[in-house]
Amino acid sequence: MIIKKMLKISLLKKLTCILILIFLFVILIKIHAFVNESSEPVFSINGEKHILKDMNINIEIYGDGNISLKTLLSKGKKYLITPGYVDIYSFYVYSNGKVYFYQTDNFARLINNSNDRINHVEVYEKQNSIYIKYYTRNSEIEKNIGLEMKIETPINDYINQQIPDVTKTKEREELRQKFLGLYE
Repeated sequence: MIIKKMLKISLLKKLTCILILIFLFVILIKIHAFVNESSEPVFSINGEKHILKDMNINIEIYGDGNISLKTLLSKGKKYLITPGYVDIYSFYVYSNGKVYFYQTDNFARLINNSNDRINHVEVYEKQNSIYIKYYTRNSEIEKNIGLEMKIETPINDYINQQIPDVTKTKEREELRQKFLGLYE
């Protein structure tokens, strides 16, 4: 009788262990699938050539414990950005002496389990000003509801606002280069 109880307990423990292992295996598969789906689409950019030739767009990418700065556009030349896993994007946009900075979390990665995720930038002129519009889904392009940004602040004014201490020449130049530099 005691041997039968021991066998039953032992069998029950074995089944419990097997079920726990199966459960953990399923969780690992789900985590792996989520991480792979979290990889970001490649960036694309469109706009009129006469506007793009005088622009720089650099994007700082925060993700997976790393920060990298990549060039999307430099003086009309387009560069490939394949972001990977991203938590935050920072856009450094320069056009004809004026700049725009924008930082956004990558919330779309967490909520968009759709197949229409994109990273697309449109550059255009409206009322004698240069704008960019950033889209994270194809459906946003269809509805024209991307994030619109007007490039209007002179670069020196922006740098003076962000780093008012003119003796911090290294920091000021680093910020200037985030708008003007070429990062591959």
